[in-house]
Amino acid sequence: MPATRATSKLPHRHDPFPEVHRNKRKSNSPQPQAPASDDVIVLSSSDDEARPAKKTPNNKIMAASNKHPKSTLQSTEVIEISDDEDYPVAPVKPSRNLMKIAELQSQIETLKESNTRMGKEIENYQSLLDETMVEKDMLSNQVAELHLRQEPPSISINPSDLEDQINCEICTMKMWRPYLLPECGHSFCESCIQDWFSTILARHIQAHPEYNANNHRQNVPAHIRQMMPYAEYHPQVQQMLAQYNLQNPQPEYNCPTCRVEVKSRPIEDFALKAIVRVVAKAQGEVSPQKPVSTSSNKKGKRRAPQKTQKSVWDPYFPPS
Repeated sequence: MPATRATSKLPHRHDPFPEVHRNKRKSNSPQPQAPASDDVIVLSSSDDEARPAKKTPNNKIMAASNKHPKSTLQSTEVIEISDDEDYPVAPVKPSRNLMKIAELQSQIETLKESNTRMGKEIENYQSLLDETMVEKDMLSNQVAELHLRQEPPSISINPSDLEDQINCEICTMKMWRPYLLPECGHSFCESCIQDWFSTILARHIQAHPEYNANNHRQNVPAHIRQMMPYAEYHPQVQQMLAQYNLQNPQPEYNCPTCRVEVKSRPIEDFALKAIVRVVAKAQGEVSPQKPVSTSSNKKGKRRAPQKTQKSVWDPYFPPS
């Protein structure tokens, strides 16, 4: 209940119970009388207004006031305590600065909480990142191990171990232009196998002076030449050819290594040719180059039509 002080004058000596007037609210209910004294404290409540007040004067107080009358009126302070609900005390409004400070403090607290929460999240993400990096390193090591297992071991070949495969059996030199015999598969230098076949042809001509390799096909009877493509399917044609060969013997070319009869032209072995050059390069050797003819490349001169180039094997295996 709020307490208030009010100044009042002492009552007249013949009026022991002065009436206390309320400043804010008038009520028809009877009010309790206060004794005459210097300080009068009045306690009132709106809830007590419904209770009737007893109007019995106090004889002792009246007698005391009659015995000791005061000659002069003295001002007194009256404290009035009331909890009247109809007149609430207005709250003190804080200033605008105080409200702003309170708002800023609230925002600061919110930001602190947000920073704390974000700090925890950053720590969690950092721990996850560390775990991921460790796992990445482990996987990288595993991948490296797998690559090492899958990579074939490096093989070093001694060029001298290939000498028997890249050297000619006739001249024991590198076969810069190797030629393969189809009947047996042996390879020799072009010049070496030519010399070998030339020796056989010379011996045959010495034994059969009438032999002419260029006219050999022309001397064969016409009916036999027509049946030659079908000789393998007709036994009679084979007998006729055998009888003709007995009458007109041919040179018997063979392999220098295995002595198998050679009936067709040698074929250039390009695979072996490449291997020979690789090994020679590893040994610091350079393959010989064919000389290039410059007579036909002069400016201002037209090239003459080239004739059909003859093969080096025509003397030994005449074209049909």
